Amino acid sequence: MSSSEVENGAGPHAAVGGEIASEGGAAEAESISIHVLVPAVGTNEYKRVLTIPDARITENVLSLKQVILEIPEACHISECSHLEAVLPDPALLNNKRVKGKKSKKSKKSSSKPNGKVLDEFVELGACEELMRGDYVVLVPDEYNFQTAREHVEHLLQVLDKPPAPLVDVPVVAEDAAVENGTTKEEPEKKEEDPAVKQKALLEKYASMNKAVAGDKVPVPVRFSSFYPGKPQEEDRVGSMDVSLDGLEPLPRCVNDVVPSGWNPVPSARKLAGDLLYLRVRTLEQAVFHVTASPSGFFVNRSTDVVFDAEPAKGGVVFPTLAELLISISPKFQASYAKLFEVVAERADIITKGTGMFAYDRANLDVREWQSKHRVGHSTQWNVKPEGNHDSNEARGIKSVLDGFGVAAQMATPRDWNEDYQSFCEMPCSKIEDRIVRARSLERYHSEFVENAKKSAIAVLEGCVTPLNPTDPPEQHVYVHNSIFFSKARLDKDGFSDETSVANVGTSPIATYSSCNHDVQSVQAFNRSVEMLRANQEGDESNEERPDMLHTLNTVVVDYMGKRAIAQSLVPGILQNEHESYMLYGSVDMGKTISCDEKMGEMIKQVAEPSFYLKPSTVRSVDGADEEKKTLHTPVGCKGIRGSDNRLYVLDFVRMTPIDLNYYGENLKDLPLTETCDDSILGGAYSALLRHELLVEYTRSQNMQWQNERKVAAQNVILEYKKEKGEEEETTTSPELQEKVTAALEAVPEPKRLVLDANIYTKFQDEADRCEEAKENLTKLADFLKTKLIPAFVMDVQRNAFTLVDGQSLTKELHNRGINVRYLGEIATRMWDNSKKIFLVATNAGNMPIPPVPLGVIHLCEIEMIARSIKWLFRRTMERIPMYKSAIVLRNLFNAALSANNDKVVSSASEESLEAWCAIASKPDIGGAEWNQIVSTVRGIIRTRISQHFSGYELRAWWVPKAENGPADENTETTRPIPMLRRLAQVCGVQINSEHEYDFSKASGPLKMADLLGVIPLVKTCKPNWVLPEVEQLIEHAKSNLRAANTADLQRALGLANQAYNIICQVTGAEHENAAMCAVVMASVLQSAKDLPLALRELKRALSLFEYSGQHDSLVVVQVYMALGQLHQALEEFDESITCFRRAIYLLDLMLGPDSSDTANIYHKLAIVYTQVGHYQLAKSAVTEAISRCGENKILMGYILRTFANIIAVGSNDFTEAFRYENASYNIFKQVYGPDHAQTKECRSMMETYTRKNVEKLHATDNK
Repeated sequence: MSSSEVENGAGPHAAVGGEIASEGGAAEAESISIHVLVPAVGTNEYKRVLTIPDARITENVLSLKQVILEIPEACHISECSHLEAVLPDPALLNNKRVKGKKSKKSKKSSSKPNGKVLDEFVELGACEELMRGDYVVLVPDEYNFQTAREHVEHLLQVLDKPPAPLVDVPVVAEDAAVENGTTKEEPEKKEEDPAVKQKALLEKYASMNKAVAGDKVPVPVRFSSFYPGKPQEEDRVGSMDVSLDGLEPLPRCVNDVVPSGWNPVPSARKLAGDLLYLRVRTLEQAVFHVTASPSGFFVNRSTDVVFDAEPAKGGVVFPTLAELLISISPKFQASYAKLFEVVAERADIITKGTGMFAYDRANLDVREWQSKHRVGHSTQWNVKPEGNHDSNEARGIKSVLDGFGVAAQMATPRDWNEDYQSFCEMPCSKIEDRIVRARSLERYHSEFVENAKKSAIAVLEGCVTPLNPTDPPEQHVYVHNSIFFSKARLDKDGFSDETSVANVGTSPIATYSSCNHDVQSVQAFNRSVEMLRANQEGDESNEERPDMLHTLNTVVVDYMGKRAIAQSLVPGILQNEHESYMLYGSVDMGKTISCDEKMGEMIKQVAEPSFYLKPSTVRSVDGADEEKKTLHTPVGCKGIRGSDNRLYVLDFVRMTPIDLNYYGENLKDLPLTETCDDSILGGAYSALLRHELLVEYTRSQNMQWQNERKVAAQNVILEYKKEKGEEEETTTSPELQEKVTAALEAVPEPKRLVLDANIYTKFQDEADRCEEAKENLTKLADFLKTKLIPAFVMDVQRNAFTLVDGQSLTKELHNRGINVRYLGEIATRMWDNSKKIFLVATNAGNMPIPPVPLGVIHLCEIEMIARSIKWLFRRTMERIPMYKSAIVLRNLFNAALSANNDKVVSSASEESLEAWCAIASKPDIGGAEWNQIVSTVRGIIRTRISQHFSGYELRAWWVPKAENGPADENTETTRPIPMLRRLAQVCGVQINSEHEYDFSKASGPLKMADLLGVIPLVKTCKPNWVLPEVEQLIEHAKSNLRAANTADLQRALGLANQAYNIICQVTGAEHENAAMCAVVMASVLQSAKDLPLALRELKRALSLFEYSGQHDSLVVVQVYMALGQLHQALEEFDESITCFRRAIYLLDLMLGPDSSDTANIYHKLAIVYTQVGHYQLAKSAVTEAISRCGENKILMGYILRTFANIIAVGSNDFTEAFRYENASYNIFKQVYGPDHAQTKECRSMMETYTRKNVEKLHATDNK
């Protein structure tokens, strides 16, 4: 329980959420206020009582203690402490606390308030003292060596990253936006004098006009404008982020606190109670040697050259190190007090500047915020350079001796698997139980991923010894920090694809593609197991909890062109106990196959409904085991009983079927009598379909069945009406009902999808192969190619969703069950649909569909190039030492982004790859050699794209000019910034955000100094939402929002608020899911016409997104656009312009100039400029919007109408306005026809402009 969780018992609009608790999920838990009695550090008195409001009584005392340790007044005490409940006696506040005594028993004899020790594992509601309102005191315990060391580290961490002050939860008006369909009544305001009101309005508009006068259109796209600072202000592309760079650094309290050279403690001194020795150098440059003892800390008589561990003259034992430092260093006392004042001020700056609520930043780390945009602190692709690298002896000792973050765990290494399985086994029958369970799992996942990243770097850098050093390097496995690691590798032979084993899932060597499939299938398998567990626990007839299947927590880490797979350890597997406990599948590539009946039945409950896998009859590959086995999984999938007696399932690679489209007609026409071998699979890459495709196919079949039933029923009704006559009431006729029922039953239900995980493998005999499973493979492949891909392209044209970068493109494809390798085919279809408007038949007539925006097609090409360059980087790093990776990356990026226009080779071979690898790490390349490198790299990439992306040939990048004629009309490399951004993202490279890059150089834009770091990229099996209930609540809220009546808005707001409350209980407010809830609440409030509240929620959502590291994602762009519209509706035009300009800036950075979304925002920007009376800027914005419409004539028609209006209002030039209105009229007439409302409106405006022009001419003549 974090401080934000304690404070967030209700959250915004809590009353609304409570009203529907019985419908949407859990009701709010009862809460109490906790009063904490704290002594000021370095004083003798308890003078302050802090109140923690709304602490849930279901939390335990340990969680409360963690919250108190985050309070500035108590953070100097470490976890070596306990809570006591004391009576709220006013006289207690004047009770003196003795600092210490010369005796080491001084702590025990101090006159602290005497209270009752609280059990840390008891719920707050079970503590009678707390329920009646007693005060709580945090009391240090006696130390041992480990807790003393942890106390020192804790204090150093506090000094480096001090906590923000505790804040109160603001009171929010209950469902203010949707009470009785209107906002709550405001007190009556006096009528203003119309003249005064008009004057104020004119002054406001004049001020805004002056404020925007310096705006540049089009919006400049500078790297230095990304983060807050002067360039961002100059370009007017300000973000909601707050920079603390201009402020002074946090005050330093002490120079050094490090282990003394007199460690370890001599035996005689151990008997005296000494635990460890510290060397302290204060700001006064005085050096003290300090002893840690069970009672606390005291200064001893040692010097740097003489050892004397006796207490110094007048030495006092202090319960905490901070109190000792205050006593020996006046500067420490002053700086320590100043430290928290500065933190409080900066926390207030962040809260006011970002739009966060106070409790959103309850866990705010101000020091981390100050450096969050810098390399080493951010995972963003563009970062600021690291600040001054100050000397810190304690930090240096820790970094050298830490052992990649595991030094503190060496004594008691964490059992990651036991923790994971224990959390998974926590009860989940009630929503309260599921919240506690989700909180534990969320914390576990974050800690496991963080440790896995550190350990994976150690493994990939060669700092960890393998468990099997005598095996080939590609088969090495490792254990570090109690996490199991193996390396993935690329193929070694040929200019082909990624894996080297045809029968994927049985190889002992992990490959890049198999890792991806494994993580995806583990995630899907976990979802099914969770649903099964929830159903079984909800069944009251089950008196005992049945055995459940368990999976391993799996993380894939990419770093420096290499990949490591991190997994929690199956108990006993390292001691070869797994052989005797092997229950299911094969562990030796199919030589022996196990099939335990009980485990097989358990796997069946998941594999059949979720993965559509039929029983598969298999036998061992060499025929040694004559008995055939029946499996519901691939042979390579293993079922193991660990030494903890749990049943584990692992290696899920072939859980989804192979993709027949990828392997061509050879595999489609291959009879079941033959086995699929390397010659058919190409040696090669495991092209599997996604689990989402199976779900989408089944849904499509069910929808088709429902439609057929509907048509059958309608036909019966029509026939019956013809027989009986239209005038007769027939709908309730029993005879008709009978016929309709018969017609419905006559429509056959769709066949259930049946798949075989072992089809075409050598583990099946000819007689055991299933023809239906093969037919279903063909149906899935055809469905993907003929249904999903065309539908995706058409939805792009319809603007059914927004694509702004490779991440949003990949996510949309995956959600629809489309593999990224189909990008080539998608791009080809998009090129075909990029030049004309389509007419789609609807019930209301033909609906025009605009062509595919050119920017989306270029986005597809950028994604293909970026993924191919990532592949080339991996291939290169197999041959080159890791320390040369920066040079390789610079040369690779420059070759891709170079303005070198020499003709590129059309294809490449293994020799080309070898030629590149031979020179890839050369630091200085120029002249003809560089031209050859550019040609070679681009040829390799083009060949790779053709091989992996359905034979696609690049049409917008690196296309050579024709020798006798102009270049292809699509040949233009005008999107280097989106390309650089995507390259950095997929390769895990961080570049300098303060530099501007020259893409016109033949040598490329990057220098070595521009590459600031390489970060590990992580894929996990963690679910996207903290709880399924949260996702369901959000989806239900969106459904109610679409209904848009008062009751549904009330319900939507309650559902979103309830989802937010659950998230706060699980993770705290600083989470992406919480930000999504804020977005939904803003939409509800906007629909309810409460724009100020909607604006506040949107600002808060944006701040939470940016706080979580999403500075340039799709959702951030959408929020900026929504903010611009809200500010415009509230006539806050200055803020509206800034938001629109920020959205344009981000879109140009992520997607490039060819975007209909950017054209639309420029259109809106022009309207706002018109509203503030700056017509010249409005004209420039409209001109820019028109230039970005591309072939989208429909959007251009609307923008031309706006242009005509701006010219008419701003310039009074009705002739020019008529010209633009006429152009719009011609477009609408061609697209919609002469009788459409838009066409008629254009014709009417043309008549208006003609009339006004005539009036203007008459007025001129009369003069």
